[in-house]
Amino acid sequence: MRNFIKQGIILLLCLYCANSFAQTNYGEALQKSLFFYEAQQSGELPSWNRVSWRADSALGDGSDIGIDLTGGWYDAGDHVKFGFPMAYSVTTLAWGGIEYKDAYKRSGQMDILKQNLRFVTDYFIKCHTAPNEFYGQLGNGSLDHSFWGAPEVMVMDRPAYKIDANNPGSDLAAETAAALAATSILFQDSDPTYSATLLTHAIQLYDFADTYRGIYSESITDAAGFYRSYSGYNDELVWGATWLYRATNDATYLSKAELAYDNLGNEGQSSDKAYKFTMSWDDKSYGSYVLLAQLTGTAKYMTDAERFLDFWTSGVNGETVTYSPGGQAHLIQWGSLRYAANTAFLAFVYSDKVSTSAANKLKYHDFAVSQTNYALGDNPLNRSFMVGFGNNPANNPHHRSSHGPWANSLQGSPEIPSHTLFGALAGGPKDPDDQFVDDRGDYIANEVACDYNACFTGNLVRMYDEFGGEPLANFPIDETPSRTEIRSFSKFNSDNAYGSTVKVLIQNRTAWPARVTDNLSYRYFFDISEGVAQGYTIDDYDITLNSVQGNSTSVINAWDAVNNIYYMEVSLAGEEIAPIGDPQFRRETQINLRVQNGVPYDTSNDWSAQGLNSSTDIESVNIPVYDNGVLVFGNEPIPGSGVNGGTITGGPFTFTVGDDIADHVSGITLSGNVGENSQWVVTDNQNNIVALPITPEDVNFDTETSGISLIWHLSYNDAISGLAIGNNTSGLTGDFNLSNTISVIKITEGSSNDCSFGTPLSTSLPNINSAFTNIHVLGNGGPNLDNVTIFTINWDLNNNGLYQFSINTNNGTPNWYVDLRGSLTFSFNSTQPDATFSGTGITGLDGAYWVTVDAGNFVMVSKTDGFTLYFSNTASEPICISSVAKISEKTISEASQKIESVSNPIQTIMQLSPNPAHNSVTLSSNDSLQHTIIHLVSLTGRVMMSDNIDGIQKKTTINLEGLQSGVYILKVHNTKTGIIMNKKIIKK
Repeated sequence: MRNFIKQGIILLLCLYCANSFAQTNYGEALQKSLFFYEAQQSGELPSWNRVSWRADSALGDGSDIGIDLTGGWYDAGDHVKFGFPMAYSVTTLAWGGIEYKDAYKRSGQMDILKQNLRFVTDYFIKCHTAPNEFYGQLGNGSLDHSFWGAPEVMVMDRPAYKIDANNPGSDLAAETAAALAATSILFQDSDPTYSATLLTHAIQLYDFADTYRGIYSESITDAAGFYRSYSGYNDELVWGATWLYRATNDATYLSKAELAYDNLGNEGQSSDKAYKFTMSWDDKSYGSYVLLAQLTGTAKYMTDAERFLDFWTSGVNGETVTYSPGGQAHLIQWGSLRYAANTAFLAFVYSDKVSTSAANKLKYHDFAVSQTNYALGDNPLNRSFMVGFGNNPANNPHHRSSHGPWANSLQGSPEIPSHTLFGALAGGPKDPDDQFVDDRGDYIANEVACDYNACFTGNLVRMYDEFGGEPLANFPIDETPSRTEIRSFSKFNSDNAYGSTVKVLIQNRTAWPARVTDNLSYRYFFDISEGVAQGYTIDDYDITLNSVQGNSTSVINAWDAVNNIYYMEVSLAGEEIAPIGDPQFRRETQINLRVQNGVPYDTSNDWSAQGLNSSTDIESVNIPVYDNGVLVFGNEPIPGSGVNGGTITGGPFTFTVGDDIADHVSGITLSGNVGENSQWVVTDNQNNIVALPITPEDVNFDTETSGISLIWHLSYNDAISGLAIGNNTSGLTGDFNLSNTISVIKITEGSSNDCSFGTPLSTSLPNINSAFTNIHVLGNGGPNLDNVTIFTINWDLNNNGLYQFSINTNNGTPNWYVDLRGSLTFSFNSTQPDATFSGTGITGLDGAYWVTVDAGNFVMVSKTDGFTLYFSNTASEPICISSVAKISEKTISEASQKIESVSNPIQTIMQLSPNPAHNSVTLSSNDSLQHTIIHLVSLTGRVMMSDNIDGIQKKTTINLEGLQSGVYILKVHNTKTGIIMNKKIIKK
């Protein structure tokens, strides 16, 4: 009965998978699995490496012994090159290429497989420095694991470790022989010369392993703490000899393999060969069962192989491997998916290549299919464990390089990984309970490694062979940096009428790729016009530099002497600044500007002082940074400007475009204007002039598209050229200056602030592959979806494929899992993408919808009824407007939604500066902020920050660091006065 129940469970799981795996693009998964190995490359990267955020690294490997040992793969999320698991990974990757050669060719991935294998076998050849000498590890495990950073900038020693006749390592040498022999088979047709070279080294290494016997981790003792050879070396002697037999057809090696086979371990005290584990980087016994059964057809090898595979499927003597409720074959805690994948690969090979019963073929095949699909998303979590693939994938692996840190901190900045480590298989559930947390710090569940992907890649090409799915045509797309890599980060330590002290941090947060900088400099620009007007010169200003960290030098130069603009250039030449820790990733200097009593001093017209405050460090875009003299961050002032354009304050303001109502910008204050003539200028956010109004109140935004416009104030003397609509402010010439800017946020009807969310789109529906746990029905008349726990969509625009469109419910109505694709007709790959449902069984859902994506959330807008379905992962409804809008908790008509219509004093009571902002914004009030509650809310309604102000103060700083660029709502409520204010903050 016990066996019957287990077989029934497996059958049900396979039937479930049969209904699901057709949604999976196995060609894409295969493509990305191979890409992962390129992210692991060490040494000089080949021209065909596709990982845009990687660069050359560890170019000194072997220098401690005077031998070039560069190349190979980093093992996992660390930077050690452990030869033992690396060789196993090569062997099993090559095995997949041998068995499923035709599928590899049809998928277009065979050349990529060969390139990746050759990159490592070239390294093995370097490491094989003599017939009986092989360097099996580069880097010290303990030193390496104490560093959390990118390989391009690692600084620890990387000693080389070897085995030789006096310090043997039969397991390492024989496994490397297997790797070279297997790879030689792949290259026999395309490059017979290279194939022969590989075979020569394989033969020598196996002879070394067989002649000088010993366990490698007793010779390379540093490996014992990471990859100890627990199974000894006999399994590798069998394995290596079998692969040499396959590569050479020399029966001598088959005899060696069969002789050593009898010495493989048994299961407990029985006479049966071990069957309750599986093949891994350590134990090749199980792979040898299958490979020898395939090559010889001998009964004892088949018996041992089938007993092992039965333990993982139908059971042996009433026992099986543990299964989770969701169907994962769970062997042990650490990297559980890796063991299931390894067994699945052996099951595939045995089912496909060995003459066994039809029942066994089906059983082993279906087991391999189910385990592969589980890893790719057919599991109760409905998530993929392959990074960057499938639904809600595990994208936060325990992997230093993809994290892209700068402060040597695993859980520190950045919170979200800098890079997507496409194709890496995460370890998976620690227990057989189908539970998983995507936590970078949990290396048991979230580690990735070369050996994790090796057999799994073979499974993917086998699945592609049977079920199809083409690799992506445009993969990969080079990454764009998600943060400013090199920047200045500054504040005023002091600022008054007698001078200023400016703290300037120069930071290296590079990760595209990470690199060391040693010749950075920056410029601090200041204007002494107020002093010149009273007869003073630059000599009356005392400007000094204080090097707080490291060494720096400075010089004062004129930028525009005619207009009294100077700068201090601070050089950090010779300072190696690298993203390897704190303070190593930054250097602090302080600029001291002082004046004698009576010399006027005012920073309001200083280019580099704009936006700085005395409370919080901010990304200071007007303190530009240079690398080897090339501007890499920030903005320089426009040279040749001669007068102060003034300082304007107020805003930002929000207007609806296209409502046929005049827009009046009130609340702007101008100060510091000294030009003979002046002009207001409105530009788009690229500084192209779109309007030249007499006053801001005359600006009409109805003719402009949605987005951000900038209002400037221009002061000039005499004539100025280039001042015309359509020109760019950078092209202005003459004696002039522009003020700072004020932003106007223009919202069109149907934008992301409207409940129609910009539908119908004028483009196709962009890619979206997500699972959402919250459904918001906005408006009236929509369906009741309270019983829906998860909505999942997997739309691939490039392949015109809707692979998943489903819901899970908490009550089985109309079912526990509903695949909505059968009730759906859609047009996602065209303009005005839409969806129409019929026969869903969900009351109120049937009908026609426009579809769109809003900040990563999926939206369906009813074409005929007044409701919108908004799918997200936040419990708060998005902030949007339809026929009415809520401002300051007062409902007003759309037509009167103007900034002055809701208590104009709000604009004068409280102000935000700077806005747009980078990492902080200051809220100022002409009254006390005591008893004030502050919430910073995203446009989807998520509260990003909360604060209570109890002290007597008129100013507070709001930290925006860590937030994505976009628009946020600042909700300010004074519980004592009752004043409520909503203001928009633009995060750059």
